[in-house]
Amino acid sequence: MGNSLEKKTMNQKEKTLFFSILFFTFAWHVFGHFFLYDIYTDEGEYLINAKNWSQFGISSLEGSYNTAIVPLRTFLHKIIFDIFSTGITVARLVNLLFIMLTVALAYLFFRNFYNSKIVLSAFLILIVNGVFNEFTTYAAMESKVFFFIFLSFICCFSSNHNIRRIAFMPFACALAFKATYIYLCIPIVATLILKNKAEGNRLLSKLNALDVLLFGIGLGLLTFLPFFIAFYLDPVNFFEWGARKAIVNRIDPISVINDPLNKGLMPTLVYYFQRAPISLVLFFWGFAKALASKTKSLVEIFLVLWVVTEILFYSIMHSVRAPYLLDLIFPLSILSASYLTKIKKLEVFPNVSAYKLIIISIVSFQIVSSSLYFLWVKPLRPSYETIEWLQENVDNYGTIMVPSQLSINIQKKTYTTSSDTITINQILNTQDISYPVLCVIQKKAAKIHQEDNELLELRAEIIKKIDYFWIYEIQQ
Repeated sequence: MGNSLEKKTMNQKEKTLFFSILFFTFAWHVFGHFFLYDIYTDEGEYLINAKNWSQFGISSLEGSYNTAIVPLRTFLHKIIFDIFSTGITVARLVNLLFIMLTVALAYLFFRNFYNSKIVLSAFLILIVNGVFNEFTTYAAMESKVFFFIFLSFICCFSSNHNIRRIAFMPFACALAFKATYIYLCIPIVATLILKNKAEGNRLLSKLNALDVLLFGIGLGLLTFLPFFIAFYLDPVNFFEWGARKAIVNRIDPISVINDPLNKGLMPTLVYYFQRAPISLVLFFWGFAKALASKTKSLVEIFLVLWVVTEILFYSIMHSVRAPYLLDLIFPLSILSASYLTKIKKLEVFPNVSAYKLIIISIVSFQIVSSSLYFLWVKPLRPSYETIEWLQENVDNYGTIMVPSQLSINIQKKTYTTSSDTITINQILNTQDISYPVLCVIQKKAAKIHQEDNELLELRAEIIKKIDYFWIYEIQQ
């Protein structure tokens, strides 16, 4: 797995396959948007500030201020919404652009170290993965983070020492989109040190100490800037929302130890196995082979360290959702493909190429299973149906209160319900409310406060149910 010029240069056949991968990525995401996926809760939660800022000149109406956690996301989408209009489709188009750029960038990055057979195989495994496609179709943070992460990787593997020293710049942008990716500092810094060592410097040299210091200071200062701007725009909500219980209490190793089957990594691994069983087994096998290898190249050390660091990082958190581990599909696909392509034949099918059989099985299973699951097993898209109803009826109400994922396509002011912190009663008592109030409650996968239930029983009348969205009318 060297670095020969032949491996870096694409021939015409590989170029055709490369652009075919990009086209499939585009088509599969567009298909997912229009036919497979409902609106994801996080889409609304992390877009609502940009919508409010763009339309009404204030980022938070009732105190929800996720800009404190993901400032660059709000700044980017505020600009996009100003230029075009607010809406989930517009936000997802931005995501589509970033994931296309990410796939191209990641392909070219790995192509520096692996031959075309390995990289093409790995990216086939990647782009057909149902979980990867779903969570990079949503207008969430992942596709933007991945783009800046790979820019940082390209910098830190550069043969130019000055370029390696600016690896902190794109990584700071990634952290300003989602700060939990901070654990990637470890493989990045390790690579900077090992690159210097490969050029003849000692591990404990002054050069390494200087590079690590520059990376740390540069990363800290550049990451601080967007968070400071978010603080400056709304200092009260910055601390109240950014330091709320749901954010600061994520680390809970005791609960993971006491209930490992339902807390921590295990539920998410089960979910990945349900959605991509062949790929997950292949990933475990490929990672075990890479871990056991005694002749790891620098990029293999980097990839193994990436996986190990991330698993250790999330192993002490009581709630690890599927998007948190999405980036691991990149290193695990490459590591698995690099060993899979070495297998010539299977004893059971001696005349069949083992690697081709497994790749075809993964591609076929992923496309068919994702389509079957979302088109036939779980065909309902209640968010879209509820939004359609709301757009027809909101003009009849003085105040609109809805879960955040419904609010992005509603062009009026909306207050956020089904929040882990804010209650309906707080909104009614602290905001300038006009009656009647239209209030939508999300009865599944959301926080339902007891006092909200009591208030709705006493003062509200339920007028419609659309799956897990219950629509109430509140009179004065």
